[in-house]
Order: sequence, then C-alpha cells, then structure tokens
Amino acid sequence: MTVDMGFVVEAHVEELPERLFGAVKVCLVEMSAATVVDRVVRERLRSAFVERFWD
Repeated sequence: MTVDMGFVVEAHVEELPERLFGAVKVCLVEMSAATVVDRVVRERLRSAFVERFWD
C-alpha cells in the first residue's frame, strides 16, 4: 500500500488562499503492524501539538 498525504493551511479570511504546507509519501505500509490509537491518547497528542505550536 502507498499513501500520499498533503497538509494544507486554510485561512479564514476571504483574501488569503489555501497553501500546501507539506506533503509525504508512505510506501510499503505493513498493515499487520498497525495499532489502534484510543480517544484518550489521541486527545493527549492533539493537546501537546497545540501547546507546542500555538501557545
């Protein structure tokens, strides 16, 4: 499996366009090694990301 992901920054003002912030391609994904991230872990990761980049 190959996954292409793009990260877009979207402005909430009419005059500013969307901009591609970055992109990544992940090849040869081993699906049997995937794990499920529960809601608590997901919220902690989101909080840490927000604190690091927006506070």
